[in-house]
Amino acid sequence: MVKKLYLLLISLILVGCTTNSNEAFRLNEIGIEEYNNKKYEEALEKFIEAAKKKSSPEYYQNQGMVLIQLEEYEIAIDVLKKALNHKNIPSEVYFLLGIGSMYIGDYNDALNYFDKVIDIDRKNIEAYLHKAVVQERLDNRDEAANTYNIILESHPEDKRIWNEKGLMFNKFGEYEEAIMSFNQAIIIDNDFGEAYNNRGVSYINLNLLDEAINDFEKAKTLLNASEVDLNIAIYYGKQQEVELALEYFNKVKNNNPTGKAYLLRGLFYMDNGDKNKGIMDLEKAFEKEEWRALLHLGIQFENALDYNKALEYYSLYNQLENAPWINNKIGVIQIKLKEYDEALKFFKRANELLPQNQEILFNIATTYQLLKLYDEAKKYLEEIIEINPHNEEVIKELNFLTQLMPLTS
Repeated sequence: MVKKLYLLLISLILVGCTTNSNEAFRLNEIGIEEYNNKKYEEALEKFIEAAKKKSSPEYYQNQGMVLIQLEEYEIAIDVLKKALNHKNIPSEVYFLLGIGSMYIGDYNDALNYFDKVIDIDRKNIEAYLHKAVVQERLDNRDEAANTYNIILESHPEDKRIWNEKGLMFNKFGEYEEAIMSFNQAIIIDNDFGEAYNNRGVSYINLNLLDEAINDFEKAKTLLNASEVDLNIAIYYGKQQEVELALEYFNKVKNNNPTGKAYLLRGLFYMDNGDKNKGIMDLEKAFEKEEWRALLHLGIQFENALDYNKALEYYSLYNQLENAPWINNKIGVIQIKLKEYDEALKFFKRANELLPQNQEILFNIATTYQLLKLYDEAKKYLEEIIEINPHNEEVIKELNFLTQLMPLTS
């Protein structure tokens, strides 16, 4: 979703600017033309030369835009920060800093930059939408929902926002809420295929299979058939119609062999007991840059008690999405491998991304106990009690630890 939103802004963010340096202006204009023709390296050279002729936030902004397009996110951030040394910084500079920070997993920085954009321009929908995406990645469901609500107060007839809000509810397993959001999108546009397709997914998760297939059939008349056929395959899988499900999976794979097609067929094989075919498809999905396959491969090897292999896949996934939950999961695997110092590092990273999460705090306390650092363990247990004074499990653990500490001193 983020990439989709981001690409919509390309033509808006690249800017021409008035400058006293005619040569810098000329180079910038050539750079914009080359960028629009997808000659990104050539465009970058022109923007760099323009900035050498005259230091201007717009020229750094355009460099940053190209570098993000080239997936050079850290370099883009360094360049964009040069624009912050000027007066009258365009809001687009902060927006691009938010995009770059989001892609390298610096979610708190990303939120701060998107908030800067919103401070400058309260009507910037894209900043709000990207802020909501970051909040979702941080598992901040309530904050993400609130951000969508803020946008909808001023744009109640925007079907895309209702659809994105529904996807957020789907992610957090709140399928009834998701359906209500998709319903609103469909009321606004009765031919909005994405909302039908996404609502069908919600229905499947609620086991309302008749409603799901009706939505998928409608979506198929409005959307790319391959995307809908994948959901129809899942529908038949839920119906235990294995042959029909595979027929649809194979149809999509043959017509449009995307990473997502391999991912979903691989998960179907797993669910139906064919682990070898499932792993082969997941590995094929990974080859096609369907990064979610890494997570599912990790889960499969974790379930098989092959923790080293699970750690390998989880770590690769973590490089792409530095979210609290995946750091927490890696910490749990490190505990199982008795690598307590490594576990602590990942739990603490999870805590930085998502402060005051009781599960993460408890895992930190447990790790300190395993390291026999009882004072530190006690500190984190007490923090949980401050958040939730009625957490009986933690109260019991804290009492046990309090009794244990004099015996170990």
